[in-house]
Amino acid sequence: TSAAALIIGFNQLKYLMGVEIVKSTQLIDIIWDVLQKLGQVHWLTFLVGIGGILTIMLVKRIHASIPGSLIAVVLGIAITYFLGFAEAGLSIVRDIPQGLPSFQWPALDWQTFEQLAPLAITISIVAFMEAFSVAKAIEAKKRNYKVVPNQELVALGAANLVGSFFQSYPVTGGFSRSAVNFQSGAQTPMASIISAALVGLTLLFLTPLFYYLPEAILASIIMVAVVGLIDLGYARQLWQDNKLEFGLLLLTFLSTLHFGMVPGIAIGIVFSILILLYKSAYPHIARLGRVSGHKEFRNVQRFKDLEVWADMLIIRVDAPLTFINIQHVKEYIETALYQEGGKVQTIIWDFGPVSYIDATAMQALKELWVSQKEKNIRFVICDLIGPVRDIFHASGLIKIVGEENIMLNLDEAVRQVKNNEQPQSKAYALQTDYKM
Repeated sequence: TSAAALIIGFNQLKYLMGVEIVKSTQLIDIIWDVLQKLGQVHWLTFLVGIGGILTIMLVKRIHASIPGSLIAVVLGIAITYFLGFAEAGLSIVRDIPQGLPSFQWPALDWQTFEQLAPLAITISIVAFMEAFSVAKAIEAKKRNYKVVPNQELVALGAANLVGSFFQSYPVTGGFSRSAVNFQSGAQTPMASIISAALVGLTLLFLTPLFYYLPEAILASIIMVAVVGLIDLGYARQLWQDNKLEFGLLLLTFLSTLHFGMVPGIAIGIVFSILILLYKSAYPHIARLGRVSGHKEFRNVQRFKDLEVWADMLIIRVDAPLTFINIQHVKEYIETALYQEGGKVQTIIWDFGPVSYIDATAMQALKELWVSQKEKNIRFVICDLIGPVRDIFHASGLIKIVGEENIMLNLDEAVRQVKNNEQPQSKAYALQTDYKM
């Protein structure tokens, strides 16, 4: 969102400087063209634009509820008209087509559909991404409402469906327009209804009043609005809290600036998925020990003075077991057994954090259990949640593990293994219809 705000803001420089600058979604192209044309700046246009920016900011500082943008528009029109700035080379809006578009039944022949369908699908995806992105950005700032993606999609679809009967452009929630709306203090969708009504009235009756509106004033309104979408505080917070997430933010930011908004969003999504897959492939695995004098178990690398037993390997995998990570988990167990030099006789696995096991992981677990059983190493599991226990029974893994090796909790498992007691949780292990 911050990158998009910069791109939108820099695209307004052509109106602020009064020179023709390339319109692009790539910031480097805009900056390079601006640097080449610094000597061609129309200073009257530039001063009017800067005046509009200062007016909006000053009014906002006096009181946030005063419509600074409207004041800038009125002052811009009045000054241009009475001082003759249009004759001095200041670009103005001039004639705006009057009236509303008429109703017309859209052409629905098959040839047109084949030509437009691929582009229409692309536009709809991009439109939804843009609308949802700016909606989430404003949601983060307001925090008093919740953006519902399906509701936004239905609204966009309905708007475009109705608009198709009036030759309208594809409709979406735009960054610049939403920023201006937010900057003006809009709180509810009623603001958009009022805006639409005023635009309709203006097109019908008031277009002559905007003849002398400087384009630099419009540019100043948009530039002030999009600045509010740049969130440096969030970036600083990410730098302190999570360097990996900050790197993802920076990558998405730079990609958007260099390639444009749509590729930038796509790159951010792709790398988010890659990070998620990486974390899933290498989950946190803890080797546990018991807190002295208590029944709780903790990570031996994080806590001191824990009770550990040379003949027991107690582990916890903090993730669902899937084809992505099961090989890593197997290698961890096999490496730990090798490092213990054959001392381990029992592996106790806390299954509490495991919420799901897929087919590949299930097959790998069967192989792991069988291979360790051949080495006379006992496998004990505990804290099975209901859905995972159902998977154990459905896959037949419960027979390989043995019901006598399923315990209620770690403390019972350690005590039973140490004292060779009968498990107290056998009934618990057999209750397949009981959901935890």
